Amino acid sequence: MGDSIAAGEYDAVMRAMRSGKVFGYFYLHYEPGTWTVRDLVLVPLFAVPEMAIAKRATRCHFLVERIPAEGRIAIVTTIKSGSAGGTECIMISRPGDVREKFRRLKPKRGR
Repeated sequence: MGDSIAAGEYDAVMRAMRSGKVFGYFYLHYEPGTWTVRDLVLVPLFAVPEMAIAKRATRCHFLVERIPAEGRIAIVTTIKSGSAGGTECIMISRPGDVREKFRRLKPKRGR
């Protein structure tokens, strides 16, 4: 991801966060020339603290370093070799693992 990721129109994002009706965002990183998926991350909206939202005019961005690591659920991850010409590994998370991480993060109702 980068230092920040586009989240949308500020007022709409804040309404969604307060209502609890929007579950989250999927962020996809891919190679434009080949359309190869490199990374796919789920960021549940309830895992984004308000301090991670940067307002820019009428829009906003999520500041990645302010989103807790457990709030960024990896679905597809590319691990690149540290040396030139080295191999890379693409890891795909099992659906059950993704659901379990989401479930653990989700706030309990009625508390």
